[in-house]
Amino acid sequence: MAEAIRLRIETRESPANALLKLFSQTSHYAAGNILAMVGGLISLPILTRVLSTAEYGILSLVSTTIWIALALAKGGLQESAVRFYVEFKSGARSQEISIFYTTLLLGSLFLGVITAGIVFGIGNIFYANTNEARSHNLALVVAGMVVSGALFMRLSNFLRAEQETKTYNLFVVLQRYTILALGLSFLYYFKDPLKGFLAGSFFGEALIVAILIFILIRQGKFRWGRFSSAFFKKCLWFGIPFVGFELANYLLKIVDRYLIQYFLNLEGVGIYSLAYNLCSYVNDALFLAAWYAVYPIYIELWQSHGREATAKFLSNVSIYIFLISIPLIVGFSVLSREVILILASEKYIAATKFLPYLLGGMVFWGFIPIYGAGIYIYKKTKALAALTFAALLLNIGLNLFLIPRMHLHGAALATLLSYAFLIVAVIRYAFRYLKFSIDYRVLAEAIFASLVMYVVLASMSSWSGLSTLLPKMLIGTVTYALIILAMNRKLRTLARDIINKRSFL
Repeated sequence: MAEAIRLRIETRESPANALLKLFSQTSHYAAGNILAMVGGLISLPILTRVLSTAEYGILSLVSTTIWIALALAKGGLQESAVRFYVEFKSGARSQEISIFYTTLLLGSLFLGVITAGIVFGIGNIFYANTNEARSHNLALVVAGMVVSGALFMRLSNFLRAEQETKTYNLFVVLQRYTILALGLSFLYYFKDPLKGFLAGSFFGEALIVAILIFILIRQGKFRWGRFSSAFFKKCLWFGIPFVGFELANYLLKIVDRYLIQYFLNLEGVGIYSLAYNLCSYVNDALFLAAWYAVYPIYIELWQSHGREATAKFLSNVSIYIFLISIPLIVGFSVLSREVILILASEKYIAATKFLPYLLGGMVFWGFIPIYGAGIYIYKKTKALAALTFAALLLNIGLNLFLIPRMHLHGAALATLLSYAFLIVAVIRYAFRYLKFSIDYRVLAEAIFASLVMYVVLASMSSWSGLSTLLPKMLIGTVTYALIILAMNRKLRTLARDIINKRSFL
């Protein structure tokens, strides 16, 4: 039975099909991320208008605190779920698959409660020594969000391990909009809008978690008494190294905001956070989707077809990363002023000056799962964590030097330089284990087409407002696509294959 499943996997994951499968699954994840991003764009104009810049800064600090706590609460189990699911499903493990689900879910609950308790204790100590009255009692809400967040991540991670990409994205979108609906409702119900938004967000996520647990029980996947301490220890042993990487990565993303608060003020945190959040929406819609899809594919391709096929696949993927990331940075830089004026307000317009640096840094981060494939395949996660901590230290040093001199612009530049250092370091290390070619001709073509797009969009500077933003985006996209397709025959062939095979469905 296990052999038959292995043969079916090898057939399905042939090098010829891997790229089309990547586009298919990426389109699923991208659709979910874009719909979730729309939810964020709906809430952004409301939050930036109802909350003061200082309150928005507090919200940003609360959010980043939750990110750090969730990195600890996950315990690296998200990677364990993907790794061990195949063993249970294929029959390589003689244990019932309910042990897999029950152990990981209860284990996540345990880690979430422990982490939430730590957050609650530290939060009470911090708030007891601050004069910011509105911050009191936030610790309890934040602790609850840590538990609900840890459980939602685990439950949705089950769907990712099963490669149920459509169902996964359905619940990600439901979670986002349930949080949005209750959060914005509570925003106006509570006297303190900040507390109201956070409380509504907690109840919204808790509702989706309850639904997913109910489904898991109905399917017979979760059963009391099926918890395996031995399997849980094995999952932790495999996943713990990822905690260091995630923690360093989260700190790299948010340490500048704490330093901005120290050197400048909460208003500066609010403006910087607005720019960072906008870039995150765009980056997550594209690169996070590709990351979710590409990792399981090249792991299976490596196991079934070996080094040469995997290297060829990664080389092809890197081409398409160039083709997407370069025009993304250029186009978003040109249109950033209009986007901020529409989604936020005039008081955040200063963010346009440094927004391209932030987006460039995030794009470098998005390259890591591709160019760092050798690290993931050979399980060199400790090295990845060490490189990320090195980038974190560099980021802190750059921020300490640049923020007092260049203010918010300096923090954004520090982000760009830190992620540039990280991707170069990752490539140098990962290519020791798995090296693949980079098509510099395609890179040059993407730069040329993006520059033409920039000239076209810049010539339309007299157009302004929401009614012209969408046409400008469409014109820019069509201009770039026509030029790049005219220059590259391989892309024209791939486009026909995708359309003919409908790999986006």
